[in-house]
Amino acid sequence: MNFFINLHGFLLLSLCSLACNVTVNDLTLCKDMLRYKHTDTDVAREVVKALDRHQWYLAPKLAVFLLCCDRLTSSEKEAIAEKLLENPVSQRFTAGKPSFPHCKYTMAKQISSLITHLSWLVFHRLGVDDTHWLHLPSSEWKTNDHFKIFDAFLHQVKVVNDPAEQAVQMMSEYASKVTHDEEQL
Repeated sequence: MNFFINLHGFLLLSLCSLACNVTVNDLTLCKDMLRYKHTDTDVAREVVKALDRHQWYLAPKLAVFLLCCDRLTSSEKEAIAEKLLENPVSQRFTAGKPSFPHCKYTMAKQISSLITHLSWLVFHRLGVDDTHWLHLPSSEWKTNDHFKIFDAFLHQVKVVNDPAEQAVQMMSEYASKVTHDEEQL
């Protein structure tokens, strides 16, 4: 268990300080936990349960951050853009805690399924009204001034206490509860 905590903790925490990457990290952690359930069902179940309560970046209002993620393929980014363009631009956004997709549900769907009409919020807040770049191949986005504003913002937003950090904390707490043997911790 110590190996699992250290390996996943280091990998995810080292990659998740930027908002543009955290959604992929959340999805990766979900996928890893669903696979890990074959090794340790109790640990995986508890981590997935905690993740299901803290998936801010998988909610539609923030899942649009994926457009700037360097870890996605061009086709994944373009599918997200296409899904966004299928949804009408909303002029009204409600405040409050978003509904989070369940880990198991999320893994069964395409990454673009996280996008809804609520995904326009970031564009609205940033004042990025010109989104014609979404119609272009993703390889051309970085030449567009409106994309540059969007991208620069998302590469500057720092993530605080994201699910990767929470998962490492929870795994450490779980390990200390199931054994008092220092060798296993």
